[in-house]
Amino acid sequence: MPEHDTDALVTGKYLIAFVQSTGEVSPVFERKTRSLFEEQLGELDPEEWYQLGTVAELYESIRDDVGQATMRKGGVATGEALPFDTANDLEGALASLNEEHKAAFRDSDMEWPAGKYFVKDRGSQSVRVGVDEAYPYPESFVEGVFDAFVQRYGPPDTSPTLEAEEPDPGERFIWKASW
Repeated sequence: MPEHDTDALVTGKYLIAFVQSTGEVSPVFERKTRSLFEEQLGELDPEEWYQLGTVAELYESIRDDVGQATMRKGGVATGEALPFDTANDLEGALASLNEEHKAAFRDSDMEWPAGKYFVKDRGSQSVRVGVDEAYPYPESFVEGVFDAFVQRYGPPDTSPTLEAEEPDPGERFIWKASW
């Protein structure tokens, strides 16, 4: 199974969006999440870069401590924070997703230090979406990212559904997203 580059650095702006999203669940969760991050990384700064291995471990720990729903909300907040100013629709946003994901990491010899996303067209109102085996974050986080994308860039009044599917070789988590 391919691995992510634990020594690569990840931008703080998405970590802050994630931590703030836990406050939507509960102020107690946000304080706990912020405390966990600050114990390991110091005070979060959107202009700073943090070690991916530590961040991935924190995401797993937070998922275990506060649950899948909170982790999913973190994925939604991260998906909403992605700056796709040039994307006019879901297809354009999904096509840009990997480049933004790649830009969120640095200081690695790997082309994709934190894995990459898959988007496979299925029809006018559904796509097959997921991540490869090197993607380091929990399943519920990824699900939240895709949910945010369908909500943000899909047709007006979109109500997305994500149905888990069996991954193909090289895939870690896969869904059929429809709207």
